[in-house]
Amino acid sequence: MRIPKFFVANHVSSLDAFLLALVPEEGVEVVKAWPFRLPILGVFARLAGFLNVERMEPDEFRAAVEDLLGEGYSIVVFPEGTRSGSRQVGQFHGAMFRLALELRVPLVPVCIVGNERTPAKGSWILEPATVRMRCLPEMAWNEFSHMTPYQLKNHVRRLIQDEVDRMGATA
Repeated sequence: MRIPKFFVANHVSSLDAFLLALVPEEGVEVVKAWPFRLPILGVFARLAGFLNVERMEPDEFRAAVEDLLGEGYSIVVFPEGTRSGSRQVGQFHGAMFRLALELRVPLVPVCIVGNERTPAKGSWILEPATVRMRCLPEMAWNEFSHMTPYQLKNHVRRLIQDEVDRMGATA
């Protein structure tokens, strides 16, 4: 049996939520409200059980995450909270890192490059692109249990930014 974990990804484009369906485990995504407002795709977001972080109280969100982990589902999160539209990884919010520490959940950093303009912010036009996604090695809880949520979020952000830079240099 696989141990559920948090897949933590940089957020480049509105297509990222669909790319993360490729993570090697069954997971539920944490998203803002916008996917639920999309015609047709909003129905699938609801059916997939996406967690709407903007519509849930913190205690309700934590309970939902704990229930999903208990059922064996991993959690997929974009801690930037919004897409960057570039290869520069934005600042991370700390909530998921606080939960990872409290619930002793392993983390898998996920790096995405190549879809900065697929579509560009404010556009619906998809431009051809070579998109690459890479999962970094899993971080067991005991590897980061000594960190504060602030230290952990910054550590994971640096890991992702360094790998995004390497991936971008070889594109």
